[in-house]
Amino acid sequence: MAFRTQLASYLFAVGCVLGQRVVFKLQIPELGEQIFDADVIEAPGPLPQSLVIHVLNPVAGDVDYGRIQTKLNGEGTGYITTVSASADGKIARMDLKLRQNMCLVPGTNTVEIQATNRHGRKYYRNFLIKTREDTRNQYFTYEAKHSAGDTTGGPEIVIEQPETPVVLGAKERTKSVTIQGKVSTVNPLASLHVAGREVKADRDVVQFSQQVQVSSTDSNIVVEAVDQTGSRAAVRIPVSRAEAGKPMNIQGNRYALVIGISEYASKATLPRLATASLDARDFASALTSQAGFKKENVYVLTDSTATLAQIMNALRTFTPHAGPDELLLVFFAGYGLHDPLDPSKIYLAAHDTQLAHVPETALSVDDLKLTAKSSVKSQQALFLFDVDHALPADATTHNNNLVNDYLLRLFPDDAGKAVMVASTVGENTVEQQAGGGLFAQQLIEAARGRADANQDGVVTVREWFLQVSRAVRTASHGTQNPRFTLQQAEKPVFAMAR
Repeated sequence: MAFRTQLASYLFAVGCVLGQRVVFKLQIPELGEQIFDADVIEAPGPLPQSLVIHVLNPVAGDVDYGRIQTKLNGEGTGYITTVSASADGKIARMDLKLRQNMCLVPGTNTVEIQATNRHGRKYYRNFLIKTREDTRNQYFTYEAKHSAGDTTGGPEIVIEQPETPVVLGAKERTKSVTIQGKVSTVNPLASLHVAGREVKADRDVVQFSQQVQVSSTDSNIVVEAVDQTGSRAAVRIPVSRAEAGKPMNIQGNRYALVIGISEYASKATLPRLATASLDARDFASALTSQAGFKKENVYVLTDSTATLAQIMNALRTFTPHAGPDELLLVFFAGYGLHDPLDPSKIYLAAHDTQLAHVPETALSVDDLKLTAKSSVKSQQALFLFDVDHALPADATTHNNNLVNDYLLRLFPDDAGKAVMVASTVGENTVEQQAGGGLFAQQLIEAARGRADANQDGVVTVREWFLQVSRAVRTASHGTQNPRFTLQQAEKPVFAMAR
């Protein structure tokens, strides 16, 4: 109780008050004149090209124009943002057309704003903008060619079945496959072909279901749509043959740093997580007993051994053991949070994290990025995070927790590093009381062989991440949706015994 009183006093002293929500509102001009005060905003149509954040009086009157900073999807937007006066305070207008890579993307987008007044007091808020999800299946290859002057984007093809590559058994010469999906377009369709066979298509939305006979000589099944302007879209569904015979081997050593924190020294404000440390131990055990990792190459930190100092030491001294041509896995299960005293900063909680002193006692995402950049030598490093757990009131900033969004963007320009997070921003991960957390369970099951989609004897990064994502989404009935970034997607991670 004393700690909570101390923290509340500290929060008030630095001006981090619960009423900050009324300081900022968001407007999306493409959606009309409405000004939103919601944390999550739906934008179901075409991707908006501009955003306006209203900074309201009386706070706006005490904030200089240059002390308003904005971010879109974790990246500063100062160079596309203009701040001006308005009837109710100030507005920060982001023109997303000014820079090619500064734009909203399909799915969940994050928008942040922080204003600092003349007395140094900071006000912060973030919004989630949910746009139409990308329906592309990452197992498949998509092609598009637009006719001159066509601004509609051309036909859009959604494949509903199959969900994974088509695989012929080792003794199968042919196989019958159902290809099912939908084509939609603004302009009427001129033609639709599935595996070379024409399907009747004279409308702007066409459902199709075709039986296709594939053979061992086929490398893919092509679904192609052309509209009346000549714009074309195609999807290639891979076809492969299952391998049989000798077990596959992966050359080179593989290393794993596995961290899971269920127990926290500051129990009054960071309550126990049911499965985080269990998940870490189970994941490490699966790597050594079933996935071919040597025990001496798997370093585990749980609970009291996972202090900030020990985590930093492991990142600096253990991860460099994986050489450029060797695999490194980093797994972290625990809390991810904004600093209650400076919500623009995001951290991973260590065993000894204190909410009144987060910068000194937790691992900042910025420090994680810098440490990984300087210490990780591996050109195939996979970072797995299960950190978006429900936070107690003392640890929240009454904002969306953006930890997963920031983690996904840890290494945007590094082809040797990939990241997977257990859930999408705005969701909490599922902690089961028995048998471990859902995300860790599916990581283990996929590594055992379920992820070998084309049955060639190895699990690649792409196969592993896609299987885990699909399995978690299904098991949670859509309430938990892992996200990931892929660089060297086809590199093998695990070998399957045959």
